[in-house]
Amino acid sequence: MEQQQMNIDPSKTEVVECQAIGTDIDGIMKPCGNTTWDQKIQLRKVSAILSPTGKEMYLQAPILVCAECNTELETEVRETQ
Repeated sequence: MEQQQMNIDPSKTEVVECQAIGTDIDGIMKPCGNTTWDQKIQLRKVSAILSPTGKEMYLQAPILVCAECNTELETEVRETQ
């Protein structure tokens, strides 16, 4: 199966900022605002009931965390009211 190539112009995208709220050196609450991210691996435990082998196993799930405050990037779209 051939994979389709997408040509996306990076200048037409938006930079993702960390939205975690923290306290600055003066004790003022403010968003992190960092725009760089590190990829980490989260281990997920799979029960024997769900496992294809019938035995307990671990699944490696890649996640992104803020390089400044280490908060995991929220990638799910939230409903607005």
